[in-house]
Formats: sequence, structure tokens, C-alpha cells
Amino acid sequence: MSSGFLISASNPKALLFFVGFLPAFLNLEAAAFSDIFIASIVIAAAFLAALSFYALMAVQISQKFKNEHIMLWLHRIAGIMLSGVGIFVIFS
Repeated sequence: MSSGFLISASNPKALLFFVGFLPAFLNLEAAAFSDIFIASIVIAAAFLAALSFYALMAVQISQKFKNEHIMLWLHRIAGIMLSGVGIFVIFS
């Protein structure tokens, strides 16, 4: 759990997003600590909700991938798509 937090907290894309995004909504020179704290809590809650949704969808999809019939069709579709890309590359 702590390693996941460290990876997320040190993500340069997320840090750059907040550096660019936060000043648009908060006047950092006039903002009180409570304003920044509330904004941080709201943003953290939104991230938690989004990542929880992704996790729940991943569980649902992983259950579908355990079905061999679905996997057979997934492999067929992937093979057709890759063959189509190969044919496109040959003739372009």
C-alpha cells in the first residue's frame, strides 16, 4: 500500500497537473491554509472515486476473461485486427 502511494505521489505528470491546475481555481497568495486543505481533500476524494471505479470495472472484466468462450472470440477478433493492419502496411 505504501509503495503504491509513493509511486502515485512521485508521478511527475500528476505533480505538473496540480502545479498548472490549482492556481486557476485558488489565489495562492490570498488563500488560507483551510482553502488549500479543502481543495486537496476534494481532489483526493475525486481521485479515490475514479480509481475505485476503475478497480471495480477491472474485477468485472477479469471475471469475463475467465470464460474460455469469450477468450476464444477475443483472440479471433485480435487476430483479424492484426491481420488487417498487416495487410494495410503491405499495401501502403
